Amino acid sequence: MLFHQKRFFAYPSGAPSLNTLSSVSSHSHTLITTDRCVSLLRYGNDGYTMHKLEIDTLLTGKANVIASAVIERPRTQQSQVVVAYAIGEALYLQVLAPQDESMEHAQAIDTSECEKFELQVAPTCMFNIRALGSNGDVFYGVVVCCTDSMLAIGYIENEKHESEFGAVCTRLEIEQFAVFFPEFATFTHTILAVDIITSLEKDYSWIAFGCADGLVRVFHGQNHGDCLSGPFKTKDLLLNGPITSVALYLKQAAASEEASLTWCCNLLVTCAIGQAVVYEDLFGTFDHIGNGEVLLESDTFDSIFAGIIADIDLDGHIELLLGTDSQVMLAYKERSNDDKQHQGINGEVTRNSLESSIDELSAASPMSYGSSHNIWDDLETIPTKDAGGSIASETLRWKWQRLSRNHWDLETFGAMYSLLWRDVNHDGVPELLVASSTGIYVYEADPIFVIQKLESVVSVLHGNKSS
Repeated sequence: MLFHQKRFFAYPSGAPSLNTLSSVSSHSHTLITTDRCVSLLRYGNDGYTMHKLEIDTLLTGKANVIASAVIERPRTQQSQVVVAYAIGEALYLQVLAPQDESMEHAQAIDTSECEKFELQVAPTCMFNIRALGSNGDVFYGVVVCCTDSMLAIGYIENEKHESEFGAVCTRLEIEQFAVFFPEFATFTHTILAVDIITSLEKDYSWIAFGCADGLVRVFHGQNHGDCLSGPFKTKDLLLNGPITSVALYLKQAAASEEASLTWCCNLLVTCAIGQAVVYEDLFGTFDHIGNGEVLLESDTFDSIFAGIIADIDLDGHIELLLGTDSQVMLAYKERSNDDKQHQGINGEVTRNSLESSIDELSAASPMSYGSSHNIWDDLETIPTKDAGGSIASETLRWKWQRLSRNHWDLETFGAMYSLLWRDVNHDGVPELLVASSTGIYVYEADPIFVIQKLESVVSVLHGNKSS
């Protein structure tokens, strides 16, 4: 799969200490958050543009941005950006309503009538959410994750008791928060990463929290319309280090030939102490919950900062993308049943370039068995030592295969803090966004490849129609 860099937005003052692209901060906007500012990435007549939200408080240079997210209210068709920032030891949440005109002319946003809230502890992350409460109340807002607690800021609306003055942006009281989010109210771990996914029928949702102590908790519950309503089942996982990202994905399968298709939830987790793990069928739909597969080569890096789900070759099957601290992006694809492993003439496992000695191989991470230090080898099978000290002839079979460089040509510069797979230009094919220490990269799929894919799909559809 070929990608071409369409735009690069450099950081003029060097690498920021915070650099975030989040899929859960907003469904309709692409937010870029650094410790200096919050910007919106858009596509229009001038191509890709990044509009900085000019806020009086941030223009002084004394404020440090901590996190941001968007409040989205379908009824008003308006979005508001929530920015958490610090001035010295004081912490604030500012709700903003940016207008297109002010952003295009780089004008400061008028905050005189915008809600502002003081915080007692610094947020670690924020995410957009809609939740159903009691008596038909619906909450539209953001959940703010702090060190050992959560709070929510947004609007409570009720179609039966709609006020003529409209809803007011408010911070939920403790009792209100417990009504809308009973499972979150008692969660005391420090959350660093969040992901949310909904079934195509919009009747079920899954939420994943990745925490500083290595805990990952996944919630699974029903939806009411587009709103979370619970109650939730939970599944806990534990890794050895702070969680840097969590990415949920769903697969449909049947437990038996007679059974109907059902969704099973799967999870990609990345850890600050250099590894990425895939867990499948978290809630035991098919009674085969495993311990997870550590992705090959992921534990040869000091840190894995980001992991996302994408379809980079547009074949309808997902790939896993990892962003590392060493300006290397890894891509993985699930092996098909008819994949064959590479073997030499004498049946031994082979590699294109075996640069590691037997002693080096024996010192590889026990989590990713026989890890290689040459990450661009074309073959993924690796020689290992048997009990007698000789190279074993048995091949290693991994469910997730790392794509070699001739299949995955994308290059960036700097540590990769965040990745995002989203259709920013609304052409039907998602773009790959990379937030690195040098700036924001926007990559588009090769148009010739996309046209070839479309032609093959049309050909299949015509064939089915004629038959």
